[in-house]
Amino acid sequence: MKSKDLLLFLSLLVLCMPRDGAVFQQCVCSVYASNKGGLVSTNFIRDKKHVIPRLGCDNQARDMCAGLCRYRFSMRTSGGNMLYISPKVGITVGQLFCNWIGREVINETVVLYSEICREKPSDTGFKMTQNLGCVSGNFVNFE
Repeated sequence: MKSKDLLLFLSLLVLCMPRDGAVFQQCVCSVYASNKGGLVSTNFIRDKKHVIPRLGCDNQARDMCAGLCRYRFSMRTSGGNMLYISPKVGITVGQLFCNWIGREVINETVVLYSEICREKPSDTGFKMTQNLGCVSGNFVNFE
């Protein structure tokens, strides 16, 4: 490794080290169908974990995690559109959700939660613009 590369690596390492008692926290963004039973495993659709350096377990950290979840989810769903076709997989967001949830779903709201510091998940206020319908594993648009 060249000395210039080593210096860059060490600089990045120092920048990412926790300071002032803060540690690396995991911000978990989770998507649930919300009409039946709340946050139970049968309503779970998918989650994404993000590691955030130098973040504590306070209200600012919770707000930052919720904001990150809303931003990432909005970008990946084109603002919460079930009919948006994901360029990565070539199918609609609604069909992806049906593939992941693994049960019949009739006209249920899909909401986004965030969680940090292993606390109870919090509703981010973001929800999909259309409800989810999954019949025989296929997405159905009830609108």
